Amino acid sequence: MKRILPVLPEQQRLLDDFAARAETARAEEARFDGVLIRDATLEDADLTGVQFSGTTFSHCRLRNCRLDKASFRDVVMQSCDLSGSRFLESYWNRCELRGCKGVGANFSESRMQDIGLENCNFQYAAYNLSKIYAFCATETDLFHAELTDCTLKDVSLRQVRLSGALLYRTPLKGIDLTECELRGIGVIAECRELRGARIDLLQAAEIAALLGVEIQ
Repeated sequence: MKRILPVLPEQQRLLDDFAARAETARAEEARFDGVLIRDATLEDADLTGVQFSGTTFSHCRLRNCRLDKASFRDVVMQSCDLSGSRFLESYWNRCELRGCKGVGANFSESRMQDIGLENCNFQYAAYNLSKIYAFCATETDLFHAELTDCTLKDVSLRQVRLSGALLYRTPLKGIDLTECELRGIGVIAECRELRGARIDLLQAAEIAALLGVEIQ
């Protein structure tokens, strides 16, 4: 799978007043371009529609914030906490998230392209009705995540925990799931979502159990 990596400026300007600027960012239709945001903490902030490009977030906490329709282009997030935040109808292009946490975050109805997740925890996160292209997740926890009615294309999942994830009406054709944990996934009765996906023998036994098939 070919994925385009973020393109960052050679030098980023350290933005040490991000928390203060965030208070008026929505009203001012702010755009953060070519900046480094480090050690910022926001709780319950409203950043609806704010645009970020060529930006690095490092060790930031954006908890229970509202970023509906926000745009992230050429963005890197390192060791950030996005838990409980809303990103409804957001746009993500050429982004990397490394060592990040987003428990219960909501990315529903978003568009994501050329995205990398590495060593991330997005348990109980929601991606319902999202369009996800050129997406690579490695050593990432999607336990009980919601991925219903999604469109997936060019997706790579390596050592990803999908146990308990809801995958209703999201076709997984062509996706290699052999390195994923699939216990208790939510699919329709015929497991139609899994048609054309690649699984191993142990996973096949787990899927058979979902169908009510008893293997002797």
